[in-house]
Amino acid sequence: MEIKFFGRGAGFFPKYGNNSAYITSGDELYLIDCGGYTFEKLVEWSELDKFKKIYCLITHLHADHTGGLGTFVIYCDLVLKVKAVIVHPVPTIKQLLSLHGLAEDAYDYQPSLPIESSVKATAVPVQHVDVMECFGYTFETGDQYVYYSGDANTISPQIIADLENGKISRIYQDTSMYVTQAHCYYKDLEKLIAPEFRDKVYCMHLDHDNAERELEQLGFNVVAI
Repeated sequence: MEIKFFGRGAGFFPKYGNNSAYITSGDELYLIDCGGYTFEKLVEWSELDKFKKIYCLITHLHADHTGGLGTFVIYCDLVLKVKAVIVHPVPTIKQLLSLHGLAEDAYDYQPSLPIESSVKATAVPVQHVDVMECFGYTFETGDQYVYYSGDANTISPQIIADLENGKISRIYQDTSMYVTQAHCYYKDLEKLIAPEFRDKVYCMHLDHDNAERELEQLGFNVVAI
């Protein structure tokens, strides 16, 4: 299973686009978050029209993660002739789409991926902000099992234990170069992840020009776009 990225930037660092990733499996697209910049990348993507099933997994409702979702749902419906499946553990996403002018019959809402999907995903509650429920996801295909944090200010002990015991092969982690209550400060990440496991951690949601260089010097990977 390969996770690729349309953008890797924080909300206040648009230079790298909105943090958004995707997985493909045959004619299925699994999009993780859809900010405003992400929609632009999607419609420029030459492979988009090959997908017969499109799943949009949403980590939380901040604009840099959902700002392009309403437009993309309409694009799927009217242009691609595909009804997108919107996946979010709590139904507040439907309220957001309603405020964007979308009728509920324009998409299919599910709190989790349907059982017939070829990629298995499980929502993991994470700490980000107090005003809304926020989630990461674990993804599983065959013998591959990875964790995607969404926006999160730390990593749970269970996820770290699963990395160290080999159950999780990769972690994609929100990483900030600044001390903040909403995102994982890179010095805290350095304390959480032992040096021998850092090559399995891919930092994302970057917020500084020097982030890639400094994180790689510590032994972490940085996602590419």
